[in-house]
Amino acid sequence: MSKRFLYSYKPFGTPFSSECPLEYGELATDVGGRCLAYDGEQSLAIDHHFHRPNNFPSASAAVLHLAPIILDRLKTCEQVKLITHQNPDFDAFCSLYLVRRILEGAIPVDGWKEYGVHPDSWDKVILPGKDAKPSERKIDWFAHNLKFFPPERRMPVLLAVYASMVDQCKSLHCDRRTALHSILYAGAARGRDWESDGGYSFFRAVEERIQQGLNPLFDSLFDDRTEYAPELALLRREEELYRRDIARARITVVNIPFDKGSFHDWFSPLSSQALLSDPKKVEINPLHLCKTHPRRQVDGLFLRDPESILFKEWARMDYANSPGGRGFIFTAIANSASIATAEGNKSRYFFSLNPELSDGAHLYPVWARLQAAECLLSTATPNTAREKFEGRLSGVLGANDPWFDGHNYGVTIIDTPKAGTQLKSGVLADLSDDEAAQIVRQELEWNIFVPEDSIQNPLPGNILVSAVRIQDFSTSDHAANATAGYINLRIDELAPLPNANDALRFASVGLPSDVETSSPIVAESIGKTLWAAIADEGVKTFPTDFHSRHLWFDSSSVTVWNRHGIAIASKETKTIQYQKKMLEQIAAILRTAQLIAESSDPEYAFQKGRQLLASVIHLQTLANNPRNATLRHLMKALEIHFIVESVTAINRERFEASEQTAQESRDMRLQAILAVGTAIGLMISWNQMESVSLRALHAWFSEIFPSIGCIAPDAGILVLLKFIFGLLLAVLFAWLFLKSTGKSKIQKK
Repeated sequence: MSKRFLYSYKPFGTPFSSECPLEYGELATDVGGRCLAYDGEQSLAIDHHFHRPNNFPSASAAVLHLAPIILDRLKTCEQVKLITHQNPDFDAFCSLYLVRRILEGAIPVDGWKEYGVHPDSWDKVILPGKDAKPSERKIDWFAHNLKFFPPERRMPVLLAVYASMVDQCKSLHCDRRTALHSILYAGAARGRDWESDGGYSFFRAVEERIQQGLNPLFDSLFDDRTEYAPELALLRREEELYRRDIARARITVVNIPFDKGSFHDWFSPLSSQALLSDPKKVEINPLHLCKTHPRRQVDGLFLRDPESILFKEWARMDYANSPGGRGFIFTAIANSASIATAEGNKSRYFFSLNPELSDGAHLYPVWARLQAAECLLSTATPNTAREKFEGRLSGVLGANDPWFDGHNYGVTIIDTPKAGTQLKSGVLADLSDDEAAQIVRQELEWNIFVPEDSIQNPLPGNILVSAVRIQDFSTSDHAANATAGYINLRIDELAPLPNANDALRFASVGLPSDVETSSPIVAESIGKTLWAAIADEGVKTFPTDFHSRHLWFDSSSVTVWNRHGIAIASKETKTIQYQKKMLEQIAAILRTAQLIAESSDPEYAFQKGRQLLASVIHLQTLANNPRNATLRHLMKALEIHFIVESVTAINRERFEASEQTAQESRDMRLQAILAVGTAIGLMISWNQMESVSLRALHAWFSEIFPSIGCIAPDAGILVLLKFIFGLLLAVLFAWLFLKSTGKSKIQKK
């Protein structure tokens, strides 16, 4: 009996339960949150996106495990509706195809146990040899050796293996640019309507190629002579597009929590605990931040709207551009305008880890912070929480449409609420202006910072703790804003120095011992975070020579500097104290230089100049040490050598002027003594003149003053007049002598 097949696509995460049941003749794959035959499940939902022991690696593999039940339940239906999630991936389309081929009789449903495909579960045990008992055989869905499968089972097994490897991010041997899933995604990008027939036409062509002996795990099934030549032409540009994407992305190193134990053991207790300890204040229950989980550093990137169709795959295999050479294990991708029905931010965000290399790592604290931020902005009334979120979000705003935590993937992927997020979207390619990405960055990058006083604390940092210590050292006695003490700030509170002209800033924070500060990318990430403490006010960009000139790092610390001061993150308290002492000495030198410039006391200025010179020589000696590159650059930027030369020149001029003034004073005293001596000699000579001189003086005065004529020429009054006249002559002589000497000196100058 020929069947009619219809296709439907539900939002990702749609649960098929008693409240939303599957109707007769409906079967769902890769969606639904439950799986047929597991734990008594009767609905025809075949999903692997939930936690269960021995879960299937893909929906396609699950279809083959459950093939007998599928045929038995749908064999009498004339019309079958096949359902999967919206924006279906390779596994979704492949599982729909395998179901249809089972119902069409092209795939056998009996005898699968003989090949290790059991209907109850998958035990992930490698398939033994052909001589093993059927009950002992367990198929390995990641194996490439299919020699034990007869031709009629080869096609479905190959497709299920391929879907499992793609869905679990396993490496394939075929060229990524000609791989099956690449062609499928390229076709969707070009506008091929795969959804109308569930990808049936594509997979029929694939089946034909497999029957010809090709293996999609190793071989390119299509070439330019097939109908998929346009997709292959598009994929040939993939590498070029990826290079353009990576040039726009923000490359960093993130700190991911991990737990080596069973995921279920730590996640199950958390899933029953309320996310918010105080819903009114939107305070996160500390348990959900997983502070007892150690962290490891992995390479990550942030990017909006990648052009490459296979960007995530290229990034995870990018050994050349990833700092650690293992590929980008963490990716933060935003696709603009992907949620058309969203009222505000229409971007869809994916924060994910490479599950193949995660090894117990997870993003649960990222989900907790994103969801808490969403609750703060939500205006919806509290309603029934989404399935699997009841214990954490009961009675919380927006509980029916939370951020998806990826619990079915070990919380290695975080997805956007179905109706979009209330967090503000950005426009920059590196997501540096995006609110959701900023929250993720705070949790995965800023959590390494710890207060300076608790560097030995083995627990990871807390972004809510005021870990950064700020102290401003005055460079002027007039600096009213420079503080003698210090303040503690959170990373997100760092702001540029307000009194840049009157102080030097010292910002310090501790680092746990496991932070790889010797990594250039780690150092750059830390340095750019601390830069906000010393940046010019209002400037949010970085100097073009930031990495080559303003950043210094070694195995224990990362330091950034500019003309405003120094910011350091270190694993060692002594390193922080050493750098602080050096900056304090530079500030003291600048204060001393100002005092010298403003002083009117040459002796005081000379003594201060000697002290300044000694301090600079000491610092210059320390700066010559290769480990003190920051000190050397800062002294050069502040032109300490020019300040010393200027102070020296000022003191030299003052000394010379002082010496000249002292010499002139000595000369004046000597000349005065000489003039007085000469005048005295003139007086003595005048007073020793004969009496004739008195008579002549008497006669001269008598002509001027007739009343004097009645006085005798030898009288005592004449002697007195003689003395007075001699004194006047001596004073006149001394005055004329000194005046003529002063004029000659002025002319000489």
